[in-house]
This record gives sequence, structure tokens and C-alpha cells, in this order.
Amino acid sequence: AVVLGGPSDAENFIDPTITEYSAGQFSIVAKSGGPTTGGRTDIGPLSKKCIFGEPFINNNGDVSFWGCTVDDSGMQHFGVFSASRGAVNVIASDRDPAPIPGTFIFGIFPSLDAINNDNGQILFQAGIAPIPLGTGEQFGLFIASTEGIDKVLESGDALGGGYVAPPGTIP
Repeated sequence: AVVLGGPSDAENFIDPTITEYSAGQFSIVAKSGGPTTGGRTDIGPLSKKCIFGEPFINNNGDVSFWGCTVDDSGMQHFGVFSASRGAVNVIASDRDPAPIPGTFIFGIFPSLDAINNDNGQILFQAGIAPIPLGTGEQFGLFIASTEGIDKVLESGDALGGGYVAPPGTIP
């Protein structure tokens, strides 16, 4: 199977949709206006204002992607999502607690894709707020699983061999 992300109305560049193609058939995985589950406030429909990041599909048919939602108050939240067995789940979104001091920020830069594996883990990149004075922006790579979200690497961490992820950079 393969997944494709983009607008379903290409002429007007609206209605973002993630479509799966498998065994000669197309099926909708996630689309603008579709419900989401989980997350901080069980946030609502996928936003028409946001084109999804490049989706990834694993060998189990689970799809991960970067996108945004709109909550009941109309506030937009960027984040990382997973679609499996007909449900779209919020993995992490703006202002969710990070596994390091601070909260996630997804809307300040185009995120790298959310990449999933066959073990149900999703690797993603996010900014961290608040930004300590004089440190520059903090970014990190994180891995989500059924047990929660763990830090892989953050700005300023040693990489080995004498290399360091410079502060304020995207790892």
C-alpha cells in the first residue's frame, strides 16, 4: 500500500485528504472535517486550513502524518497524528507537555514528517516552549509509542564522536 497527501480539490487547493492506494483501490485515511480522538482536549475536525505533511504508512497499514486540528473554541493546533483501523488519533499537539522541560510547539516551522515503524513507534520533530533567555530556540526529535513520548535528541545534546547538535538548531 502507498499513501498520498494533498488537496482533494486540486483546482482550488482545498480539502486536504490522505488517501491510501492498495490492491487497485483508493480509500480515504483522513480528510478535512473528519473527527480525531485522543490528545489534550479530544480536539475536533481536521482543519481545512492545513495541508498535511507527507504521510507514511508501515507494513501494518498504520499511517502517520503532520497536520492540524481546530478545537471547540476555534483555535488551531498543529501536531502529529496517526490513523489506524478507521480512527485518526492525536499523538502530540501544540502545548502538550514534552518529555523534557516545556511544551511542544509545532506551528513555528514546517515540521519534518512523522515517520512510523512496524512496532507502532512514531519519530517526529518539535520545538519546545518556553524558550530560556539567551539559549535560542530549542528543538528536538521524539519517539511516541503506546508507553508515551520519549526524547531521542534535543538541541545541544552530544551526538558522539565529538559532535554536538548546536543549540537553537533542528536536529
